[in-house]
Amino acid sequence: MFTPPIASSRHLARFLAVGSIALCCFAWPGHPQADAVVPSTAMKSSTIAEIHVENGGIRTEIEVGAEDLPVFQDLLPDSAYEALGNAPRRHQDRIEAFLAEDWTYATDAGPLPGRLVLVEKRPRIARSEVDGAPLNDQPEGQPPTVLFVLEHDLSGSPGTLTISPPLNESAMARANIGFQLHHMGTTVNDFRYLSQAEDLELDWQDPWYSRFANPILLRHYRDPMSAFVSLSPFEIRKQAVLRLKDLEPWLGDQLKGREEITPEERERVLGLVQEFLADRLPMSANGKPLHLEFEGIDFLERKLSGTQPVPPGQAIPYRGAIVGVGYVAPTASRAREATLTWDLFSERVQSVAIVFYDESSGPPWRATSDDPVLRWQNFLVDKSTPNVSAIAEGGRRSILLPGLSLGLLLAAGAAAALAAAKQGTRRRLSLLTAAGLLLAAVLARNGAIVTLPNPFSAPPSSEEISEIVLGTARNLHLAQRLRIEADIDSAIGAIAAEGAADDIQLEVSSSLAVSAQGGGAAEVDEIEIEEIRVLKSPENDEFSVSAVWTGRARAWHWGHPHSRKLRFSSVMDFRPEGGFWKLSGLTVTRIAEDA
Repeated sequence: MFTPPIASSRHLARFLAVGSIALCCFAWPGHPQADAVVPSTAMKSSTIAEIHVENGGIRTEIEVGAEDLPVFQDLLPDSAYEALGNAPRRHQDRIEAFLAEDWTYATDAGPLPGRLVLVEKRPRIARSEVDGAPLNDQPEGQPPTVLFVLEHDLSGSPGTLTISPPLNESAMARANIGFQLHHMGTTVNDFRYLSQAEDLELDWQDPWYSRFANPILLRHYRDPMSAFVSLSPFEIRKQAVLRLKDLEPWLGDQLKGREEITPEERERVLGLVQEFLADRLPMSANGKPLHLEFEGIDFLERKLSGTQPVPPGQAIPYRGAIVGVGYVAPTASRAREATLTWDLFSERVQSVAIVFYDESSGPPWRATSDDPVLRWQNFLVDKSTPNVSAIAEGGRRSILLPGLSLGLLLAAGAAAALAAAKQGTRRRLSLLTAAGLLLAAVLARNGAIVTLPNPFSAPPSSEEISEIVLGTARNLHLAQRLRIEADIDSAIGAIAAEGAADDIQLEVSSSLAVSAQGGGAAEVDEIEIEEIRVLKSPENDEFSVSAVWTGRARAWHWGHPHSRKLRFSSVMDFRPEGGFWKLSGLTVTRIAEDA
């Protein structure tokens, strides 16, 4: 980024810092282009340029702030030009000089002729700090700017276009310019700084592939196809993002020749893509083919601010139409390794971004036609699978006795007593029998546990109730993550009291389910208790509480991490059973976003 001489060192330092970050990110081999956004403040520049390259011409809209106005003074009307301290000079001469020397476009055939078509004073357009898009609600009191609109004639279909802003003696921009260029309606670059002359390679058959030669100006979402695989202890989720036009080599005449996808065609086109992808992009886990269930498909709109489904009822330009499709496979435990085979390569698509995500985040990889199989391995330090653990009474209300060990001890005592009444060989045999029974009693200490009421028990304290509720809340969210029926039954059995399992499971699977954007289930962790109010005194065997806790809901969706803090409110009924506190009733009363 470059500015006029005032504060030039400050702006130059900021430009070098941002440019270095961007260059590192874009120069990284095989960067997957997920939703990790390279920081840029170009949309806050004093001057904003929107460039539209179309068949037959280029339209340039330049919004200039007060600090950069001297750089564009030759375009100003006579009164404003002279108010800046300049001697009178013919307006048309100034315009022609500016378009010939300052803001220029050139192809291999030479410079392009241009003209000034509009000069207008207006408030600065407020833009998103993420992607530079104009805000829907424009705030009042924006500083004044001057809008200049230029038009340049463009004949034929040149392969390269050179864009040159006003430059100083070092061939660096004299103004602080943030810009974005669009080729036939397709955005070529995210908001970046136009700090020097830049070469643009134009693809007139498919503007999606138009590129700036400068890697800093490469668009974040430039891959026409990509895939994201998230691996958790309980499921493997695969999501693919594909540009509709790049599926033409396979879907042929069913897609070609379109200008847009109309609302009436939307479901039919999505069904066509879903059917085609049904047996594509196969995966395996732990050396065995993975059966992935279809989860959903939709048209997507991808911006730096996030990836969102295109609202129904909206026509979608065919050239930029993006489809996202998702699949999921339940797993009983963490996978040791997994593979994905990319089998959609064409003349255009020779390299595809693939990202595998686990708790330690995902390394960036690329599948190529020469190396289409990508392998993920579990390198996590903690490879264990979380389990639902029943909440023990802590020995307060029950006495747990090892029944089998007690029987063996009694038998060992009888054998020892018998040995005392014997002599010789019989005595030794009885002693050996007693020793063997004693050893067996030690080994069987965890078998055939007998639960007896503790006559000296006391009701749980408020601290113990808090621990019981916290452990139960964690168990409930963990049970909600399970996907295999046998694992769910086992988890509910550890949580629910006798006769309450069906009701508890229904509440877990419905009321506690938290959906991620676009479908699928989010994982809730970081559970913290906020409030517990005792509704039924724990003086008897049973007690009830009204509990409020918070948790962090997390999910990966279209390569973007989604995280939000939620507050859960519920009524819990507990009773001791078999030495554990079990839920005899559960009613989730509210789930809300935590402020």
